[in-house]
Amino acid sequence: ENGSKTLSFLLTRPVSRRRVLAVKLGVGAAALAVIIAVSTLTLVIASHLSGHELPAGRFMLGTVGAWAGSTVIFTVAALMSVLFSDQVKAGMAAAVVAVIMSVPSWVPSLRWLSVYRHMQGLSVMMHGEPDWAAFAALLAAGAGLALAAVHLFERRDVT
Repeated sequence: ENGSKTLSFLLTRPVSRRRVLAVKLGVGAAALAVIIAVSTLTLVIASHLSGHELPAGRFMLGTVGAWAGSTVIFTVAALMSVLFSDQVKAGMAAAVVAVIMSVPSWVPSLRWLSVYRHMQGLSVMMHGEPDWAAFAALLAAGAGLALAAVHLFERRDVT
């Protein structure tokens, strides 16, 4: 909205800023879920058609972690877009945070903190079920980032 110069108009509508951002975040999270599920299902179907069977249930269950981790990255980007009015700065800041978030995966003793590691779905492939604690932690992190973005957006001066 800010980049297309429609934010000021949008905020003149009888809808709260909280609702505007909540809907945008909800639609974004739903879009991520659809993209991840459809691409994974496409992989399972393509492998079946080519004669290579994949454990479809495990692959689809593995999308849970991929979606939760993706929402964390998405909400980081949303928070940066609230903090920076310039799209390029917001994108660069989100990219820097995404790189910083990869650091725990480089240190063996910190790998359990890695968003990217939990997105891989290794727990599902090895044990048959997601790491529900990691899933809950990723959802909590995404929710916390979303709440921070909403809080800041409600107080932001839009010119």
